[in-house]
Amino acid sequence: MSARASRTLLIFAREPNPETAKTRLAPMFDGPQRVALYRAMLRDVADASRDADCERRVLCWSPEETPTLLGGIFAGHDLAPQRGADLGSRMASAFEDAFAADANANVVLIGSDAPLLRSQAIGEAWGLLEERDVVLTPSHDGGYCLVGARAGASDVVPRLFRGMRWSETDVFAQTIHRIETLIARRPAMTCGILPMCYDIDTPQDVLRLEAHLHALDLAGQPTPAHTLAALRSLR
Repeated sequence: MSARASRTLLIFAREPNPETAKTRLAPMFDGPQRVALYRAMLRDVADASRDADCERRVLCWSPEETPTLLGGIFAGHDLAPQRGADLGSRMASAFEDAFAADANANVVLIGSDAPLLRSQAIGEAWGLLEERDVVLTPSHDGGYCLVGARAGASDVVPRLFRGMRWSETDVFAQTIHRIETLIARRPAMTCGILPMCYDIDTPQDVLRLEAHLHALDLAGQPTPAHTLAALRSLR
């Protein structure tokens, strides 16, 4: 069996503070409560990252903030400020920097608001990248929770992110359209789609997550423990 490619995991996150933490949850939680929930989610993401089988882990923090708490939560990770005027530019730059650091790496990027995206799902993405150029984990809100690209496809990454309408509810569909366009020009290019996951952005998402985690806990199955504990303390 041939050796697998090296692996880099990128994590996009913001410093948890009452002004910026999960502001769409304001109808349900006040500022300190939102910080408590987001911090718990960050701790679960950090645990999933440490459990993931990879050579390099990079916490990409929002440059408008100082990563005081993030640095502690993601101890052992490389820290790098996000670069770019919008989310697409920042994602493209993060991939470009990762490929510049290791031209042979398969790179996966995740956010910090999908606590059910565990190390197994990240590992499945890297498994697909051994044979596919680009992988995506769609989210229920029309976006995606994970995106990955293998080293041989590093040149297509900027085209997937830059100029995207990120405020729309069809980001996943837009991305698939771009991939279709790239495949038409480059027939050897391949993509892989992983099972859907969901972000925690709205009160409805929190209610769904509470029910989901309660069911997993009742069944004796693994849960994002910090998030579960935070929800129980807040509710």
